[in-house]
Amino acid sequence: MVRGVVVSVITVMLLLVGAPRTSAVVLELPADGPVGERFDAPTRFGPGHRGVDIEVRAGTRVGAAAPGRVTFAGWVAGSRWVTVDHGPVRTTVGPLASIAVARGRWVVTGTRLGGSGWAHGRQTLHWSARRGDRYVDPLAQRRLVATLTRSGGGRWVR
Repeated sequence: MVRGVVVSVITVMLLLVGAPRTSAVVLELPADGPVGERFDAPTRFGPGHRGVDIEVRAGTRVGAAAPGRVTFAGWVAGSRWVTVDHGPVRTTVGPLASIAVARGRWVVTGTRLGGSGWAHGRQTLHWSARRGDRYVDPLAQRRLVATLTRSGGGRWVR
């Protein structure tokens, strides 16, 4: 009896405080279209291609690849870009013709981040992924299930 009451009290306290929850993240393509230029890992001697290009028409809806928090939404070198932190992986999309989210916003898979623009002189969307400071092939990260813990404060804990 006492044990049941203690477990119930602890459960209620954890719910009120915001106990950590575990969830899975699966990366999806941010836009529908064929993949053009593929990832080529940067090296000490060359820049590589730090993502993949998805061939889409300018203005195509661009969505979040997985749930997470927008950590950047703005201009870089004259183009609009959005970065979302999904926990163990951060994804960036751009250049965008428009941005539909603000920094700090929590998004779910498919949440509209903006509309695609032009990249490399053609209508395409550049999509990159990073684990820490290392660029990784976003296509290799697709369907990869990563376990995250979300703290009571709404932050992803690695």
